[in-house]
Amino acid sequence: VAKTSNLSFSKHAAARVQERSITLSQDSLARLDKGVRIAREKGMDDTLIIVDSTAFIVSVKNGTVITTLGGNDLRGSAITNINGTVIV
Repeated sequence: VAKTSNLSFSKHAAARVQERSITLSQDSLARLDKGVRIAREKGMDDTLIIVDSTAFIVSVKNGTVITTLGGNDLRGSAITNINGTVIV
């Protein structure tokens, strides 16, 4: 989880993936990477990227997943300090 093709996961994000039993398939990682490319093209920086029922907060400038939420963790959550959302 620590490093994918063009993205890296912060220690915090990697811990959240394990704690929350989030499954990261090759397809979901490819879609996440696509979301980052879209965000970069639009000039976004801290971006919420949604892949199916998993949300990733990504620092597009650094290519780093900051944290992730999945399933029931999304209900009732307020996501702040982002400047855009990409759904892939």
